[in-house]
Amino acid sequence: MTNDDSAKPRYHSPLRSRQKEQTRDLILDAVDAILRGAPVSELTIAAVARQAGVTERTIYRHFPTREDLLNASWRRALHAVTGAQDQQLERLEDILDLTRVAYEDFDAKAGIVRALIAAPEGVDASKQPAEARLGMLREAYAGLLAGVPEDQVSAVVMATHVLSGASAWSHLRDYCGLDGDEGGKAAALAIELIVEGAKARANAARSWPQQSKKPRDLRGWISHRLLDQ
Repeated sequence: MTNDDSAKPRYHSPLRSRQKEQTRDLILDAVDAILRGAPVSELTIAAVARQAGVTERTIYRHFPTREDLLNASWRRALHAVTGAQDQQLERLEDILDLTRVAYEDFDAKAGIVRALIAAPEGVDASKQPAEARLGMLREAYAGLLAGVPEDQVSAVVMATHVLSGASAWSHLRDYCGLDGDEGGKAAALAIELIVEGAKARANAARSWPQQSKKPRDLRGWISHRLLDQ
């Protein structure tokens, strides 16, 4: 019979785990608070420790490096602003709702979202959620734009992806003076108009008389037909 203590199951204290999680959240909240008023280049372990009211040693116990701290903060922010993006998108209204809600979430996490946009590490952290959102949009538009040429469906997907993202939110806020609510509504309306235009263009192209000669300038002909409707 062995007396090897390593073979015994270790006891995990629920209270200790809860306290550890609370300290971790306190530190990440401090990162959010700092980034609401300062660029990511000014975020230091010392500054986070002062903001959180803990020692630098405590931070290093949870996050061995500054990069680990930033990545954890970005992952938490991404989860907060993309939490609804695992829902099934079946209607255009689902896509528009998702865009409006995303802009409100970007506003609520403005500092950390700006850091994600600006820092190379933040861009890397955003790639996986962005790819997931692209996949959802491709699947949704495959049904919503049935009969529309594939290259045009792809263009609508990319336009929607840009308009519903953080970079468009930042541009509308900083250069157009729109807050999250206003920007989200504007972006959603733009997406709706793009989708309606793609459908109308496809319908116009299908309405050519079978015996008619195909016009040389396809885009001009379709625009003329749309204006006549």
